[in-house]
Amino acid sequence: MANNNPSSLTGFGADAPQLLEEITKALSFANQNYSDTLPGDFTGAPALQVESLDKTLRVVTHEQKHLLLWNDIPKTPAYNTVEQANTNNSYGAQIPAFFQMAGAPETADSGYDRNVVQIKYLGVQKQINHDVMLVRQAHGPIVQREIKNGALWILAQLERALFSADSSINGLEFDGIDKQVEDKEGQAEFKAQAFDGYNVLSGADTIILDKRNDLQSGEVLDEEILEEAALVQANNFGMCTDMYMDTKAHSDFSRAFYAKERINTLGMEGKAGYVVKQFVSGSGTFNLKSGVFQRPRRIPLAAAVSSESAPTLQDANAGDNSPASGDSQFAAVDAGQYQYKASAVYADGETLAGGAKAVTPAAGDKVVLDILPGSNPSGVQYFNIFRSPKGSAATFEFIGRVKPENFHAGDGDFRDLDIDLNADMPGLSRAYLMQMNEDNLAFKQLLTMMKIDLALLGTNYRWMQLLYGALHMYTPRKNCIVKNIGRS
Repeated sequence: MANNNPSSLTGFGADAPQLLEEITKALSFANQNYSDTLPGDFTGAPALQVESLDKTLRVVTHEQKHLLLWNDIPKTPAYNTVEQANTNNSYGAQIPAFFQMAGAPETADSGYDRNVVQIKYLGVQKQINHDVMLVRQAHGPIVQREIKNGALWILAQLERALFSADSSINGLEFDGIDKQVEDKEGQAEFKAQAFDGYNVLSGADTIILDKRNDLQSGEVLDEEILEEAALVQANNFGMCTDMYMDTKAHSDFSRAFYAKERINTLGMEGKAGYVVKQFVSGSGTFNLKSGVFQRPRRIPLAAAVSSESAPTLQDANAGDNSPASGDSQFAAVDAGQYQYKASAVYADGETLAGGAKAVTPAAGDKVVLDILPGSNPSGVQYFNIFRSPKGSAATFEFIGRVKPENFHAGDGDFRDLDIDLNADMPGLSRAYLMQMNEDNLAFKQLLTMMKIDLALLGTNYRWMQLLYGALHMYTPRKNCIVKNIGRS
């Protein structure tokens, strides 16, 4: 082509037919399309072309930098499969410190308690065919790359588990932040006993702030919510350092400040937009951190991972889908008909969500249904429950997990399961204001991540990657959870 550009060719005229034929031949060679052709089938000009493969492997999924909580959380060694810790919740009873001269002050004994966590086990198995290990590989040694991929896979599962794992639903899991805070916030051993009567605000003693509203949605994260969360934490002697949230919640919060900028960075630096990275509250300054692993689960899977069949929802055995419950958060505005679906999670993954079941709870009710697994009921680890908006049969969104229990062998179903208390609104997220230091919490590691080779049973190389540990929250009331955060 370099020699086919005479000075007489201006781009607006014509030239000799021979020159045009040479140009056409060159273009037909360069633009030969063989993207759908196997290399062994190349003929003509494509057979002479050398294929080009970028030496850098492009990653379309998460990387180490996306694991926010795992990167921040203190990690300490564990020395047993049951780890224990002592807490000091009082320096003495609330008695007067003043006494009469020549007398003696009263005795005030300190309060101590012990709490425990059980170590749980995470792992993945990898294998590579022997011949793959022998050929020249495009992106470095394949075994090393798969070891890295296995480590990132485990840490991705762990990042979500640190927030939402629940041993009462799946006994293979440890308890994450949600479960430990919900279980421990009302227990006396985790409260500062010397401040009885001083630590209650407006009749509420919870460290979980529910931001649902009357529109069956939630309040968008704003300064008032962050200030309230910091105040709750401070009143429980916590020191706010970091708040972890959904990327959408962080985006909504930052966009609220677009119109509040006092410096025109667009004119000065050619920059537009505004991201709030820290928040200064009356109780301290803390970082705002959002990530993809803080996004809430929303919709059912489009394609099954597990080879098992999808479960189906049925009427409760008692014939009443919504008996009254003191734990129910169905208010009068929430009363109406909802559609529910369930998927099952096995060791090999999650099934599709089964057919929908309509239920009409009233105020104060809870939804109770039976679940008929599509296959292998003994292998079900838990069920994922999805709910449609009130009065709709579309747009199913995740509301929570249910433990498989009360199995009835005669009908092959799990009986009278609490499907919905309306505690978590579909698709809404949470924010976690944490005191990120070893005094508050730690990930106890019995075994740091390691690789164990497996026996060769054929011409493939197999190994396991393992991590043993559990989250231990020593002072759960020094944190605050904001739930049911809305979407703008």
